[in-house]
Amino acid sequence: MEETYYLIFKSGKEKSELLFNIGTKDRTSTLLRLKGRKTKETFNKILPILSKAGCITPLQTGNPKI
Repeated sequence: MEETYYLIFKSGKEKSELLFNIGTKDRTSTLLRLKGRKTKETFNKILPILSKAGCITPLQTGNPKI
């Protein structure tokens, strides 16, 4: 069985949330959860690093961003 890693950014009214999940199509588990004011900044800094390494395949854009 192949597992996939997911980086999920959810924006809220006051706080944003960044999730790092692992799993299959049927089931995922959260490995890391960040909440706070600077989560969007952190997410935007992680994306170019993963992109340069060829580790990104966007699954969904909009709200939430994956």
